[in-house]
Amino acid sequence: RCNIAVVGLESGVFSLYEMPTAAATPLALIHSLSVSSKSVSCVNINSGGEWVVLGCARLGQMVVWEWKSESYVLKQQGHSPNTMTCLAHSADASLIATGGRDCKVKLWNVSTGLCFVTFHEHSQAVTAVAMAHTKNALYSASLDGTVRGYDLLRYRCFRTFVTPQPTQLTSVATDPSGEIVCAASQDSFEIFVWSVQSGRLIDVISGHQAPISCLSFSTADSRLVSASWDKTIRIWNVFSNTHQHKSIETFDHNSEVLGAAWSPDGKTVCSCTLDGQLWFWDVQDGKVRGTVEGNRDVAGGRKKLDISRNSIAKNFNSVHFSSDGRSVLCGGVSKYVCLYSCEDMTLLDRFQISHNLNLDGVLDDLNSKDAERLNLADSDASDDEDDRRALHLPGVRNGDFSSRRVLPRAETTCVRMSPSGNGFACVSGEGLLIYLRDELMFFDPVDLDIDCTVERVRKEIARGHVAKALVMSIRLNEEDLMLRAYLSVRSSDIPTVAETFPEVYLERLLGLIASHVHRSPHFEFHLRWCHHLLFFKGAYLQAHASQLLSRLRQLHKAFASYHDDLSRICENNSHSLEFLLSAPIDENETESETVDVTVVNEEGSDSSEGEWEGVRSK
Repeated sequence: RCNIAVVGLESGVFSLYEMPTAAATPLALIHSLSVSSKSVSCVNINSGGEWVVLGCARLGQMVVWEWKSESYVLKQQGHSPNTMTCLAHSADASLIATGGRDCKVKLWNVSTGLCFVTFHEHSQAVTAVAMAHTKNALYSASLDGTVRGYDLLRYRCFRTFVTPQPTQLTSVATDPSGEIVCAASQDSFEIFVWSVQSGRLIDVISGHQAPISCLSFSTADSRLVSASWDKTIRIWNVFSNTHQHKSIETFDHNSEVLGAAWSPDGKTVCSCTLDGQLWFWDVQDGKVRGTVEGNRDVAGGRKKLDISRNSIAKNFNSVHFSSDGRSVLCGGVSKYVCLYSCEDMTLLDRFQISHNLNLDGVLDDLNSKDAERLNLADSDASDDEDDRRALHLPGVRNGDFSSRRVLPRAETTCVRMSPSGNGFACVSGEGLLIYLRDELMFFDPVDLDIDCTVERVRKEIARGHVAKALVMSIRLNEEDLMLRAYLSVRSSDIPTVAETFPEVYLERLLGLIASHVHRSPHFEFHLRWCHHLLFFKGAYLQAHASQLLSRLRQLHKAFASYHDDLSRICENNSHSLEFLLSAPIDENETESETVDVTVVNEEGSDSSEGEWEGVRSK
C-alpha cells in the first residue's frame, strides 16, 4: 500500500527505499540511519506505512521509527540475552526491578511492560536486588563487592555500601523499616550490615561455613534468615547488641540449601535444597512441619546432549510465599514453575515457562534421527553410560563454553509472588515473565439459595432495590451482572448502600471497582464509592487488613495509574493556558459597536417585558 521497502544491515544501519512505479525506474533512497552497534536482526512496517519497527537480538533492543518526521516513537532495550538473574517487586506491585550479568539494573512498569529506567553504576554482574517496603528505594548487590541504593523518586544512586575487604556479594535484603541493608559474601561466608541513613558498616555476622545463597527478612518482626551451601539455614536477630544473641536458631538439611523465604506471618520458613526437596520449618518450635519431594514435580525436559533422562538433576533454587501465606512458588533448573499449598504440602499447579524449541530442556523426548547431527552417536564411545555422560564443572550454570555452540537452558533463576496476590513473576533465559490471574475466568458463587437467580437480580434492579440486587449479584459472582447492579446505584444512594453493605462481600466489591476504574468513564462514581466504603467500613478494613491487602493494593494501583494520566493531561493544559494568556491582546479588535435593543410587546409599544425582536452585532 505504501510502496516502501526497509532493509536492515549487519552494521546496525537500516535504509528506507521507495519502490519504483515503473520497471526501469531504480529504487529511490529516502534516508539511511544507524540505530545500533550490532546487526539489525528483524524489521517490520505497519499497515499505514508511517512506522518502522527494528529489532536487535544481541542487545535486546527494539526501536519504532517514524520516517516522515524522522523521530523515535518508542525505544526499548532490555538486558542482554540470557543475562537476567534476579527480580524484586515494589510494595504496591506496580514496578519490578531486575538485575543481570550485563551489570545493569532496570525498572519495569507492570501495567505497560516497558522499561523506563536503567542504572549502570555496577562494574560487575548484578546478583540480587531488593525493594524497600516503606521507602522509595531499591538496593542491588554485585560481584564488584558493592551494594548500591537507588532513589526511585529522582532515579539516581544515592548511596554506595562497600565492604572492608574486596569480596563478591551474592544476595541482598533490607528490613521492613528500611533502616538497614544486609548483603552476603561468597568468599568469606559473612553477612555485612549497613545503616542506610549513614552508609556506615555497623556489623559483620559470621557463622556459615560455605557460600551464602540467600538472605530474607521477616516482615513480621525483622528477623533475618540466611541459606548456605553448608546444608544449614540460620535465623539471626541483627538488632541484638551481642554476637551470641544474633544467631537464634540453626536448621540442618540433608543437602546444600539454595533458597529460603519467610511466610508473611513470620512463623514459617520454607527452604529448597540441591536434592530437589522443600522443607517447611516451624520457627517458634524449631521443628520441621513437613517436606515435599519436588523431584518428580520439577522433572521434565531433556537437554539435546543428554544421553539419559536423569543425566542432570532437577531442583529448585528460588522460593517465595504468596501474600496470604497459603501457597509457595518454586522455580529452578526446569522448564516448570511449581505452586504448592502450604497447608496440605501438595502441588496445586505447575506452569511451563517456555515452548521455544531453541532452548535446551523443552522437549521431553528426543528424536533419535538427530543423533548424528547432535554428535550423540560416537563410535569410539564406551557402552557404559557413565563414560558417555558429559561432565561439567561444579557451579557451571550457562553450559559448556568449550563447545562450539552453547544453547541456553529453559530454567528460572528467580521467582517472586506479586504483593497484590494476583500473579507472579520469574526470570528465565528468555527474560522477565509476568503471570497474572484472569479474574473473568472464575465462577465462585457463595451463599446461594433457590431465590438467588439472574432473573431475580434483574427484577430487583428494575424495581429500584439496588442494594439487594448488588448483594445477590455478588453472591452469584457473575462479572456482567455485578457490574450492571453496581452501576445501577444512583450517586445520591451510594452512602446508604455503602453503610448497609455486608462486610463479608466487601473484598469482591473492592475487586470489582479496581478492575473497572480504567474501563469505565465514571471515575467520580468510583471515587464516591471508595470514599463512603472507607468511611463506613474503615474499622473492618483495618481489622482484616491482611485478608484484604491484595484488593486494597489493586485498588491503589488503579487509582494511581488514573491519577498519573490525569495529572499529565492537566499539566499540558495548564501550559497551553499560560501560553494563551501570555499572548498580547489587540484593543482595536476587542472594541464592539454598541447596539440598541428594543423590546416590543404585543401592542407594538416599547416595554421592558415582551419578546426579543433581534440583536445586531458587528
